[in-house]
Amino acid sequence: MAYPDEHKNEITEIWEMVKETFRSEYSSTAFDLWYGAIKPVEYDHTTNEIVFATESEFKLPLLEKNHKQKIEERFFTEAGMEVKVSFRFVGTPVDPEALIRRIKGEPEPPKEPPVLSGMADPDLAHRSNYTFENFIEGDSNRFARAVCMQVAANPYTVYNPLFLY
Repeated sequence: MAYPDEHKNEITEIWEMVKETFRSEYSSTAFDLWYGAIKPVEYDHTTNEIVFATESEFKLPLLEKNHKQKIEERFFTEAGMEVKVSFRFVGTPVDPEALIRRIKGEPEPPKEPPVLSGMADPDLAHRSNYTFENFIEGDSNRFARAVCMQVAANPYTVYNPLFLY
């Protein structure tokens, strides 16, 4: 049940307050990744269920597994509300066949070359060259390659999310 306008503003304000309590516990990157990118889209005041939207299909199971309980507990400690939290993916779904091809290092089917506008990032056109198949392994990057292969082969498990510096 989508919330009426008066509940929408109230829940959004409460979420902003609750969300800020996580800021000191996470780096700014992690905070923005997990808490800054979700928004309440539904609230059922009869069951106290809040549905948060995420635009990342990848984040959905990780939010459920690692952040759902933290958010529910924080709503209780900060706002005195016992809520049930759930998440909904609202972005563009990933093509599973294309993902499998990428993991296996198989070439993509031919497609039209990208048309770059004046505002677009010209490096985007070259990212198709960054595949495991084209990666040159050496002593200095063997571990990084192994970790990246592990993440690509087993999404949502070890090393996810993976940050390389």
